[in-house]
Amino acid sequence: TWSLHMVSGELFWQIAMFAVSGICTTTLFFGVWTRTSNFLVWVMTVSLLTRNRGIGNSGDLLLRALLFWSLFLPLGDCYSFDSLKNRCENQSSDAVHDTQRSELKQKPSSPQPSTLRNRKHTEHAAPAEASLATEPAPKPRSLQVTSGGTVAFMI
Repeated sequence: TWSLHMVSGELFWQIAMFAVSGICTTTLFFGVWTRTSNFLVWVMTVSLLTRNRGIGNSGDLLLRALLFWSLFLPLGDCYSFDSLKNRCENQSSDAVHDTQRSELKQKPSSPQPSTLRNRKHTEHAAPAEASLATEPAPKPRSLQVTSGGTVAFMI
């Protein structure tokens, strides 16, 4: 078995290991470098629990398992500084794409010959197809709660 805490028994080394563990836990809590800090918290937790096997319980095993399996989850996607950073980067790239789209809209375009050809065929549509296009749109369906608390489907 391995443990970074067993490298040295000196007080300075143990303080350094707990400081590294505390920094990694804080970065994981705030969502800064989430994947890296999650891995480092898992390594430091396994290292500490391996050093002190005599005081461990089933909660420590659960903590180890949860930290390991959370390595495969997208923890940094919501409510973290990583997600805030990604959102800001996406907004700046969206602004660039929006300006490019507006430039494309401003350029006049002439109709292509293929669209003119298709337009001629649609003008001579059958009367049945034309009547379908003029029919009114169907009424929307909705759910309503009655006074008795039951839900009614209204057509």
